Amino acid sequence: MKKLTVVLSAVMVLALALPASAAPALSIGGKVDQQFKLERGADDQMHLNGYTGLDLEAALSAEGGDPIRAVIEFAPWTWNNLNPDDETVADINAPGYGVAGDPETADPGTLQLDKVYLEAQGAFWNGGPEMTTTIGDVTVEHSPWVANLERRGVKVENLGIGPVTANAFYGWPAEAEAFRPYGLSVVGNMANVGLSTSVVREGEDTELAASAATQVGPAMVSGSLAIDRAQNQAFDINAEAPVMPNLNLHLGYRGGDEAFLPRYADVETLEDEKQASWTKNAAGDPVALQQGVEVGIGTVQYGTQVAASYDQPTDSAKLELARAFALNGRGIDTKYTGTFEIGNEKMTHEIEAGLAPVTVNAEVTAQRDAESTYSLSATYAAPNGMELGAGYHSVDGPSVSAGATVEF
Repeated sequence: MKKLTVVLSAVMVLALALPASAAPALSIGGKVDQQFKLERGADDQMHLNGYTGLDLEAALSAEGGDPIRAVIEFAPWTWNNLNPDDETVADINAPGYGVAGDPETADPGTLQLDKVYLEAQGAFWNGGPEMTTTIGDVTVEHSPWVANLERRGVKVENLGIGPVTANAFYGWPAEAEAFRPYGLSVVGNMANVGLSTSVVREGEDTELAASAATQVGPAMVSGSLAIDRAQNQAFDINAEAPVMPNLNLHLGYRGGDEAFLPRYADVETLEDEKQASWTKNAAGDPVALQQGVEVGIGTVQYGTQVAASYDQPTDSAKLELARAFALNGRGIDTKYTGTFEIGNEKMTHEIEAGLAPVTVNAEVTAQRDAESTYSLSATYAAPNGMELGAGYHSVDGPSVSAGATVEF
């Protein structure tokens, strides 16, 4: 913890170094996690191990008395002990990375700047339109299709022009790059049609995306079209409507050119929202755009919420059931999720039941030419904030855990 003390001391020194009129404000946020687990070790014996997890973020902002502020954000500190599900899996003393930079050499106690920028609220002239202007390290999120990037530069947001709102950015060239990306997005509503357009220009390359959504009778209809720098196209069309009492139907189609991949696309968001999807290589990088239909239904039958869907581009289907029961005046929430990866011949069944303060989870996974796995676990949320858990996994064996997490 000595390194942490040094880091915080350095931050305070920076705060005191700012002019008094700037009124520096230091904000620190993060998470402290304490766990102990009974788990199988490398010697195939059960051991009780303890883990301390820590994430820390800090930002320094100064209000200059005018509608402008300076912000310094430091790279998050973590100690290489969290998995992708944000669970502590190693002790805080474990070597590793946790700051921006080279994960092989970075020191968890090293103070590193992440972003430095000035932000101004208001018009550029008396009586002019209001807007937010940021200069320095900017984050641009105009469109997940073509305009999601972080770059040093300048951006203007929330500029109202009649029925639309305009946002623009201009980026300085990154290292080893000769071109400067710049772009414009417009969002608005005209004649009950929601419209959005984003254009990004870099050198001689242009990428753009446009979306529209409106109500057509009982149906909500939406669509998107995007074009990358090589003139490859991708599109997504969706319609959702109640086709009969207590039954909603969703139909969609997405596709385009296989080589479609804009330079500043947010692939994760597009896939999470089922707007686009790609086949992946061994490293997990997008290779080819997938296309096909998607269909889903939703209904409530005898108190059970039912949702079923099939996605042709990924060749997968999902069934979800949820129902609440009453037991002696207390509610029990239950949920079943079945995921079927048809092309991979893989099925995953998940069941969750909660009767506060106890939650029980079960999961079974089966795949052709692979050994089936199963797991069962239960957690108890104690009144003092501690969480106790016990479980069994067909491969890893039994496990017992206890701990607490505090976020600040």
